[in-house]
Amino acid sequence: MTTGHPTKDEVLGYLRDRRNWGRWGADDQRGAINLITPEKRVRAALVVGPPTPPVAAIAQIAEDFVLRRMPCGHRSFLSAEEH
Repeated sequence: MTTGHPTKDEVLGYLRDRRNWGRWGADDQRGAINLITPEKRVRAALVVGPPTPPVAAIAQIAEDFVLRRMPCGHRSFLSAEEH
């Protein structure tokens, strides 16, 4: 009776036959990202479109935090010369 589940040998065959290792050459460092062409990036940007105002505001807050333009609650007890 067939269970509908693949056998161990079938699964190992899937892993062997469907892997990307070496697909773009032995010295490739990028892997599947090779499939993302400049044309695909443009198409994706057109689908997404410009950010809506709340998204733009959140992005600005995140950028300000990362660039330390906003206080984040950390206080140092050392003087500037001691840093």
